[in-house]
Amino acid sequence: MATKEIEILNTAIARQEEIGLKIRGWCITLFSAITVAYLSDGFIDLSVGNYLIIVLISTFLFYLIESSHRLSEARAIKRSSSVEQIIRTDVMTYDGPLISQSLTSNPKQVLFEVLTNFRIFPTYIAMIVIAILIFLFSKGICFCEG
Repeated sequence: MATKEIEILNTAIARQEEIGLKIRGWCITLFSAITVAYLSDGFIDLSVGNYLIIVLISTFLFYLIESSHRLSEARAIKRSSSVEQIIRTDVMTYDGPLISQSLTSNPKQVLFEVLTNFRIFPTYIAMIVIAILIFLFSKGICFCEG
């Protein structure tokens, strides 16, 4: 019974990982499209400030969406670890399949871990840094001499 629960949890983890990668892919696509449209002369008339605001808000929203999807993944990983620990011990204290309960538990417990997960935020930080660099060095705004 415990091994079946681990299989189900691993399937849920893989599905959430796939969803997270799709969300990140859509964010990168949107970021690229907005940046190309902004940098292409005559394609769209976006001011430097509007470009930065649109990119920052959309990147932050995608980060929140991906983080919310990663909550159930983090819960499944936590439950899977506890079931594996039970299987490894000699004393069988398996508390039954708790798949739905473990995937819908209190999100406050894992929210901080998910929001600071190193697998999630570097992509979004990199996009924000790139947007700021484009903001600083594009369309005649340059802080260098000459």
